[in-house]
Amino acid sequence: MDKKLIKAFYDACFSAKKMVEMIPAAPDGLPPHCLHVISAIYLLNQAQEKVRIIDVAMRLNLSKSTAAEYIHELIERQLVEKVPAENKRYIYVKLTVLGEKYYNEYVEKYHEKLSHIFGGVNNNDMLITIKTIQQTYYLLSQEYSKDC
Repeated sequence: MDKKLIKAFYDACFSAKKMVEMIPAAPDGLPPHCLHVISAIYLLNQAQEKVRIIDVAMRLNLSKSTAAEYIHELIERQLVEKVPAENKRYIYVKLTVLGEKYYNEYVEKYHEKLSHIFGGVNNNDMLITIKTIQQTYYLLSQEYSKDC
């Protein structure tokens, strides 16, 4: 692949990182990564009855320990709660009423705003961008996981 194209791709990735940093702050200084976890728990809970920490980690491409750390922070803020499990091997989590309120007020409304802002972007172009980022992330993660 052409080195100039790789440089342009990396520049676009840095722009994407800056876009993520533009996410408006939630109340109480809640960092954007916590809203991302709230969103993951909400969406996972729509698709399956019980949500485990590993489910959140896999959905967000996080290590289990990082996902557990973020979830612990959300539990302390009373946005997420643990759900008792019959099998004590797993820890299930779900959003509290306050967590669902945060999802609706900060995640859903923000995505709605973005859908208006990005209204002029062709859906097919967006899908290609998503696929390209996912493929390149996978390739890099495979390459650098060999070193561990």
